[in-house]
Amino acid sequence: RAVLRRLLSGADVLVENFRPGGLDRLGFGDAALREIRPALVHLAISGYGRTGPAANRPGYDFVIQAAGGLMSITGDADDGGGHPTKVGVAITDVVTGLFATIGILAAVIERGGQRVDVSLLGSTLAILVNVFTDKRERAAAIGIWSAMTGAAVALGPVVGGYLLEHF
Repeated sequence: RAVLRRLLSGADVLVENFRPGGLDRLGFGDAALREIRPALVHLAISGYGRTGPAANRPGYDFVIQAAGGLMSITGDADDGGGHPTKVGVAITDVVTGLFATIGILAAVIERGGQRVDVSLLGSTLAILVNVFTDKRERAAAIGIWSAMTGAAVALGPVVGGYLLEHF
């Protein structure tokens, strides 16, 4: 803890992917981080977001690809006996990292002192934007998000009160 406290005292950005509350349990919750380094940008990556019924589940690329519906559009066509198939790369992890980077950069421009939250599920749903072309498909995607997180439909990082992505 002393080593982390010393590192944080001179850091500009903290990136962590504990389940929600993980840093709190170590004594490094939001209030403690602000006390140590008021200008710190704290990026928290989670599987399903900070709140809701799935918040404490660990997030794995493979599982999120299935839960978010990405696997339903890969592999052989359903009429050919195809089954949901994992994308060849850990795309959920990659895209979440890109959204996280955008959030960090926005927070740095805002002069730090921000918490940025990005979830694997939210990032996955965000990249499926062109898949859900009719109202029923969009409603189903929103239902997935709401059921898993218990939250409204904000899928991306919120920095300085601004939603960086939306559904």
